[in-house]
This record gives sequence, structure tokens and C-alpha cells, in this order.
Amino acid sequence: MSTPSRPATIKTIAADTGYSIATVSRALSGSDALKSTTREAIKEAAERLGYQQDRTAVRLKTGRTQVVAFILNREDQSHAFARLMLLGMTDALKESGYHVIIIPEQAQESPLDTVRFVVEQRAADGLILTHTLPEDPRVAYLTEQDIPFVTHGRTLMNSRHAYVDFDNESFAYQATRALIQKGREQICLIPAPCHQSYREHIITGYQRAITEANLPSHIVHELDLNAAPEALEKLVLSQIGQTDAYVVPQENAALPVISTLQRQGYRIGSDIDVAVKQVTSMTDYLNLPLLRCRENLQAAAQTMARQLLTQMNPNRFPALSSGQHVLQPATLEVFPYEPA
Repeated sequence: MSTPSRPATIKTIAADTGYSIATVSRALSGSDALKSTTREAIKEAAERLGYQQDRTAVRLKTGRTQVVAFILNREDQSHAFARLMLLGMTDALKESGYHVIIIPEQAQESPLDTVRFVVEQRAADGLILTHTLPEDPRVAYLTEQDIPFVTHGRTLMNSRHAYVDFDNESFAYQATRALIQKGREQICLIPAPCHQSYREHIITGYQRAITEANLPSHIVHELDLNAAPEALEKLVLSQIGQTDAYVVPQENAALPVISTLQRQGYRIGSDIDVAVKQVTSMTDYLNLPLLRCRENLQAAAQTMARQLLTQMNPNRFPALSSGQHVLQPATLEVFPYEPA
């Protein structure tokens, strides 16, 4: 019976390539001080020999975990949100030496408690946060602790931290304006949750278009985008005859709205209109003339991960040309989209 081969080490790679142990170590850590041909030759040998970095040894030597913590929001109703964010992060971190861990917010604890746990346990070198609040205690805490982090969404402390956000104000303005141009005059907005930053952005865009057209404002206050489908159905039924269009900045919430309207005999695009912001192609397959705006979460997450790499290791990962404050543009699609 043959004995299993020992795992490859830096010494093994050095012996195979003829480079010194110090050179191999620098190449595997991504040092820019080496020629690209040297780095590639060493990385090729490492892959061929089955080398796996000993993260424990790296942590003992450098104090770094080589880990990025993605804080998973507990309130989010969309499974696609976390999936697309994770895909974008892992794409950006490929070959960086860093990997992502998911830290869900805990029940009966505040989101700040989860962030504080990661920092106090030194579980990661940097954090990625979502679902920001205007005055977000997580942002204040991480800034005070001088811990690298990036947020998806803005706060009132924008100048003090990196972020990637979608231009929700522009989406709401474009959507409402397009509905007005179609002759709609009783336009209902279902807003984001009251504690989240982007709620105000959406309301501002909607209200600007409504004011310009001198139309009455109709913002739902009794519920938000995280409401249960049954609650959204009840809302739509209560507004039959009083509303001729809806602005719904989330596709999960749009589905019960659309379904309820259709069950009541309304023809979408003719009797009534719906404008929706989407992160997946879900509503494309309804074969309805909706007004759509697409948010590319995967691209946002890629940018966030690269921003974080720059914070954690600026010598190795230069700053992005887009900077540390990125606002993704909103483009409204007025005509129905035909899936390929």
C-alpha cells in the first residue's frame, strides 16, 4: 500500500523551480516587486504540485486572516440578493488570496452586535455591509475601530467610508415621469422600509416628478416593500378605482401587486401600469409591458470587493479609477423585454 504524498510546501516549490524560498513566498503573496514571468512560473508550479496556502501560518506571521466577511442581512426577502452579491465578491477576490465568509445577523441581536463580534474575534480583515441606515451604528463603529469596510448603500457619513449604491432617486424619478407621460395621474409608490437609507432617495425622486407635473402624491405609509404578499394584495384591493399606476422598487413586491390587479380584470399596460426595479430576470417572463429598471448587483459586489482589497492592501491592490464612492446609474426600459 503506497503512502500518501506530503502536501507541497514553499520549500517544495523552491526546489522545483530553482527560486529561493523568499522569492517563492513573495510570489505566492502577490508581490509586485517580482517580474511577472517569475510570479507566473512560481504560481504554475504551485498549482501543478497541489500547493495550498496554510492560512493559520499566514495569520501567525502577518496577523492577517485573508478573509472578507459578508454580513448577511436578516430582513431581506430576496434570496437572489445574497446570491448575486456573493457571486460578485468571489469573482473579484479570485486569485487575490482572500476568500469570503458569510456571517448572518443573529436573532435577538442588533446588526451592530454581529459586526462587533467579527471585529472582536478578529475573524476577518475587512467587512462588506448591506441595507444601510442613514445614521448607521455599524459604520460609526467600524470607522472608530479603523477596520476596512465597504457598504452597499449610502449613509449620512458618506465622506468617511467607501460605498457602492444604485441611483434609486433617478429610478423613481424616471419611472414616475414615464408613467405621467403615459397619462397616469394617480400614481402610487410602495416605498422601501422606513429605516433604510434608500427609502428617502426613492421618495425624493418620485416626489420631484409628481411636483413637476402638479399631481397629487400617493405614498403608501402603512406598509413597505418587505410586506407579506397578503398585505400587498390587501393594499391593491383597497385602492381599486383610486390608482392608475404603481411604482414598486423591488420585483418580489411587484409580483403580488401584478397578480392581484390581473385577478381583478385589469390589463397591465392598458388599464393600469406598473414600474418595477429588478435585480433578476424574473418579471421578464411575465410577458407584460412593464416599465423596468435593472440593478446589477453582481457588478456592484465586484466593485465593493475591489474597493475593500485596496483598503486592506493598498500596495498590492491600487485604487479603482471609479474611486471609493460609486453610484450605479439607473436606466429605465419602457418597452417590454423579450427574453432570448
